[in-house]
Amino acid sequence: MSGQFKRSMSFSLQSTTKPFLFKRKGTSDLTKNRTNVWVHSDQAFLLVQSPTSIVMNWVIQKETRDMVALHFNESWRRLHKKIRLHDVTKLIFSNGYSNRFIEVEVPEMTDNWHFHQLDSGCSYLAEFGVGENKDQFLPLFRTNTIDTPTWSSLAQNEPSSLDWKQVNLGIDQWQDQFSAYTIYE
Repeated sequence: MSGQFKRSMSFSLQSTTKPFLFKRKGTSDLTKNRTNVWVHSDQAFLLVQSPTSIVMNWVIQKETRDMVALHFNESWRRLHKKIRLHDVTKLIFSNGYSNRFIEVEVPEMTDNWHFHQLDSGCSYLAEFGVGENKDQFLPLFRTNTIDTPTWSSLAQNEPSSLDWKQVNLGIDQWQDQFSAYTIYE
């Protein structure tokens, strides 16, 4: 009888300390350590909306936030989060040199930013960074480089304004001799 009492007590203690949504019955050892996140690394990217506006989206993992907070010996919420949008037209971006840049301080809990009134026909790249004060900037990650189209290329529907990638659709020889179970010679 005491064994049944202990089991029911342990269940009631667990159910009062953890929300029921996070408790799974019958999970295997493989799924116990799995986290339910849709991205497993820090990511950031730029998307073109129009010739004069772009959008930056990013995801920062908790591990990265904790590491940066430890580095600055400050809470993540107290650090100043900034985006630097660099104009890298006709440049190879290295060592932080760009034609010009715009710096924007973003509020806490923000995961995207819209940039408007940009020059069309330019190449842009963005960096997300933090600092203890408004003058400090430590870049954490960098986005892809994008080219904004010109208004004239949009009006004329010029395919030359887009950089298309060539794909070879030729069939390899091994594909003719391959089955799901064996390779025929």
